[in-house]
Amino acid sequence: MKQVYFIISLIFISLSLNSQNTSFKQSKEFQELKKLHSNSYQSHEDGVISNPLYDGVKSTLNDYGNPPNWDWVKTFGGSGGDVVREVVTSPDGVMFVTGSFSGVISFNGNSWSSIGRRDAFIAKFQSDGSLIWFRQFSAQEGEILDAYGIHLDGVENVYFTGSYTGNITLGTFNLNGPHDINLFLAKADTDGNITMAVAHPTTNPLELGLKVDTDDGGNIYVLASLDGTANRLHASAVIKYDANGNVIMDFYHEQNFCDMKVVGQSIYLIGTINFEGYIGDFYFDPVSYGDAFVAKANTNMEFVWASMAGHTSSTGDSFGIGLYVSQNEEVFITGFSRFNIVWGGLSSNSWGGFLVNCSADGEFLWLSEDSMFSGDTPVDITGYLDYVYVSCVTQTINQYSNIKSMHSTSGALISECTSENDFGAMAVNTLDNTLITSQNTDGLIGLSKLDGLSLSVDWNVLFGGNTAFAYPIGTALDNNGFQYQYGYASNQMNYFGQQINKGLFLAKQNAAGLPAWIVEFNNADDLGTTLGNPIVYDTNFNCVYIASSFTKPLVIPGGPTLTPDPYSGSFFILKYDSQGNFQWAVQENFQNYSLCLATDQSGNVLISGIFTGNIVIGNTNLVNAGSDDIFVAKYNNTGQPVWAVRAGGEDTEWEGLISTDAQDNVYLTGEYYSINVTIVNEPITLEEGDGNIVVAKLNSQGNTQWVHLVGGCKATEWGDYYCWPTGIRTDKQGNSYIKGWCNDSVSFGNIMLTSLINIPNYDNKYNKFVAKFDTEGNVIWANSINEHLSSMDYNQFDIDNHGNVYCGLRTRDTTLFGEDFRFENVGLNDLIVFKYSNEGQLSWVRSIEDSKAGSAWISSVRAGENQTICVSGWFNDYLNFGTTSFEVNSKNGFIGLLGESNSITQYDQNTDQFMFDLFPNPADKSVNVKAIDVLSEITGYQITDVTGRQICPKTPTNRVPNLKIDISAYPAGVYYVKIYSQKSNGVKKLVIH
Repeated sequence: MKQVYFIISLIFISLSLNSQNTSFKQSKEFQELKKLHSNSYQSHEDGVISNPLYDGVKSTLNDYGNPPNWDWVKTFGGSGGDVVREVVTSPDGVMFVTGSFSGVISFNGNSWSSIGRRDAFIAKFQSDGSLIWFRQFSAQEGEILDAYGIHLDGVENVYFTGSYTGNITLGTFNLNGPHDINLFLAKADTDGNITMAVAHPTTNPLELGLKVDTDDGGNIYVLASLDGTANRLHASAVIKYDANGNVIMDFYHEQNFCDMKVVGQSIYLIGTINFEGYIGDFYFDPVSYGDAFVAKANTNMEFVWASMAGHTSSTGDSFGIGLYVSQNEEVFITGFSRFNIVWGGLSSNSWGGFLVNCSADGEFLWLSEDSMFSGDTPVDITGYLDYVYVSCVTQTINQYSNIKSMHSTSGALISECTSENDFGAMAVNTLDNTLITSQNTDGLIGLSKLDGLSLSVDWNVLFGGNTAFAYPIGTALDNNGFQYQYGYASNQMNYFGQQINKGLFLAKQNAAGLPAWIVEFNNADDLGTTLGNPIVYDTNFNCVYIASSFTKPLVIPGGPTLTPDPYSGSFFILKYDSQGNFQWAVQENFQNYSLCLATDQSGNVLISGIFTGNIVIGNTNLVNAGSDDIFVAKYNNTGQPVWAVRAGGEDTEWEGLISTDAQDNVYLTGEYYSINVTIVNEPITLEEGDGNIVVAKLNSQGNTQWVHLVGGCKATEWGDYYCWPTGIRTDKQGNSYIKGWCNDSVSFGNIMLTSLINIPNYDNKYNKFVAKFDTEGNVIWANSINEHLSSMDYNQFDIDNHGNVYCGLRTRDTTLFGEDFRFENVGLNDLIVFKYSNEGQLSWVRSIEDSKAGSAWISSVRAGENQTICVSGWFNDYLNFGTTSFEVNSKNGFIGLLGESNSITQYDQNTDQFMFDLFPNPADKSVNVKAIDVLSEITGYQITDVTGRQICPKTPTNRVPNLKIDISAYPAGVYYVKIYSQKSNGVKKLVIH
């Protein structure tokens, strides 16, 4: 599980990097199969891969069975996304920046509007921050032009590179775009006039220029990504041009190169080795999932030396991020590592960033101390004379950005500055030894000038614009067809007809997705991806709960302002009724993560999560037995604590997820690294091969009833550690359904799950599972989903009243649903929603197509009692739902409804027949209700409008099989009639003329 928490912490760091991909070790054999699978044949000559051929992937959606159609899909978010990707300075103190924007961007009274979905820009500033000129380069309408790397030569020629779709014009140069994503190289004079622009002649459909540099002979070098993204898994190319833009050499490589510096006739490269292979004549095999490397080559890309990071632990991994080479060719590399890292004879034990210095000959001189970058993820690196600077994002109790300055000869820390805004690209102004850095404030871009020694701020300049991003965090449904969306907006925006501000929000929306009410928590923390249930609806007592960690004051409309613990952080539970009225708030003060909510039949609310150390929750003391333990706490319907318990052992427990049944029993699952574990009052021992997934049942008082272990893998060493749960649901009878990740050849009870992917030496460690357990914790059925590249399922899933299971995945490659169905990706991160029957049979799969270089995510899949499925998530480029498609310029949320929203009917628990007939419909004066014979006599009714407002409150009736309701006083419109019986309830839509 550790490898995935590491990935999750990075997912939201930079939208421009599209780096939402899970680390995964790949074999050479698998790489060959991947090349064959995508028809990417390459010929190798003297270490240079020439003429790469990529066949286009298919463009039709890939579904299985008879999935329901989309009734509607809606999106929400800002109209733009702006980014500065690189900064350079000249000896006279002038600054040049490059990046992209969409929508409107403004500075000092001047404004520019994008023509394409994103347009590129370069801008020149005086050393005091005043703008000299701003040059916009536009894509065609509906297309994209992105600028990434920029370089300044000795006479202030400006070189920049990036990618585009469609056709573009740079100055007087017209560039055709024959491929999905095309690489460009451009040169401008000191006034921003384009003097040269070329597209890269290639048959590769996905090329992106990341970095550009020149040698002392005037040749130009572009570092390129071969999958159209800037993530750390892409294959790479170094393209050498002459001064006129003619290609001299194409050097392709299957490993990831992320940064490049040309010094004289030498080229320095860093990146990540994601699988065993060669860098020149140097062979490397990563310890686990991938490792950072640094290499030196001459200008013909003949490697002089190369070194890869190592680890003292078999579970360590790392990746490269940034490179700085001083004038005397001292090399500085920054990146991220887990657990520990070794460079040459130097080692450091830290989970976070690192900085290492080596000579031009590859001799490692010093490595940053253990605590220097703990919790940091580096973003950029630069330096000058005796100083090296690293900008970082810090993931601790409070997320913030920081810049550190260090001595170049020792790595000793000189100074550090922090900011709530995001520091990014950096460059040193050598005229006055100051540091120039880009910043991002709520999606708006700017520049800052810092003192090179103290890092105190000299000035800040900020662009205006209409940029914003938004996404749903979680979804809940009630019995009347209303959905409750818990989400985040980074700036002011329109949310389906209503204006919302920056912060968290809770919205009730009708069957057509229109808001009935919205509660806003202005300036609340951006939560990012969550594991568990951050929102639940109590269908018995008609109220909604949300829960989150928070690190700054939370202003609750109609309620108190909650102030978090400044050292450990806190979490809250908020309760609202179905009309959006605040009921109460609970705050607990301790470090926590992976929160999961559940409600029971008695109106109580429960929450689980992870804690460290000794805590007080409610009025109960819990003592941690090891590193991280699990807590479960119960509160009554007024928010008063009832009980709290813990589970764990001497090591780390990674998540605790909960659900409840009709008797208020609690079901707990999680991943346990400890050997000696106590689940409340029940001690168990986890031996190797038993599995690390614990499934337990607690009674309504929090006492353990039984405990089972699943997910055991004896086929490979450490096989248990590749299995963990990501969600649990329990039906009213006490059957539980769990989804998660699993290894190959893992046992769930007497069921062995074995991958159907049979590739020699392929690390088939990452598969998904869905399993059903009976009331005693015995496995009834279990299915595995096998993947060529690991997908992500960190989202809410659901079951309906019949025990059918509904899940969502983000896929990156071929995905096998047993022998039933083979899903083939169309885009980079396609989304799929799928259903298993109560018996574990695959019923259907509905796919959502992503773009070739975008990113997308499913946040929640929720089953309505009317046979509809509500799906929510986000994307940052393009999504095709089959019936409709969307293009956006920044991260936008989407909400969609599968099934027919105009036939809202609740089904009886034990039958497929409707519970009652409602006629005539449409009606005008009265409507008749006739109970089905399997339904007990009618005991009452209630009528609401489409906003959820009660038109007729619950009205008791005598126990009758038929009922006539007077509706003559109600205006024309759409209503929902809820019928109560002795056994259960039902809802139908009523249209009044």
